[in-house]
Amino acid sequence: MKKYLILKGCAGLGNRLITLTNAIEYAKKTNRILYVDWSDGQFAPIGENAFYKYFKLRDVEHIKSLEEIEDIYRLSVFPSMFRGNNINKPLYEYYFTGNSKVLNKLSPILPKRGRFTNIICHWRPLGEGEDLL
Repeated sequence: MKKYLILKGCAGLGNRLITLTNAIEYAKKTNRILYVDWSDGQFAPIGENAFYKYFKLRDVEHIKSLEEIEDIYRLSVFPSMFRGNNINKPLYEYYFTGNSKVLNKLSPILPKRGRFTNIICHWRPLGEGEDLL
């Protein structure tokens, strides 16, 4: 049975490249097929995978689409929040905002432009069994 490593993009370009470097090495050492998913809307519209528009993977077995994985919904998945059709969702759909005393204090001094306008919350991952809404 083939094994896969699906790398979901998160945060900025530097974080993604560092994570990608580690994912490539892990995929090689564990004989997994790598899929890099940057369809979270950070560098292209949500649902469009920006990674393969700008990068080519070499020297590591990889795929360019989840559709290339047979019986994807029957495979074991970690973390469990990606089970079933959730594997197709961008990573940011698994986060929600929560109160942060530190960010609430910083809010008045943060720049009032772009994505961080009036930021008063922080991101935290959903817990096991926790609903997005």
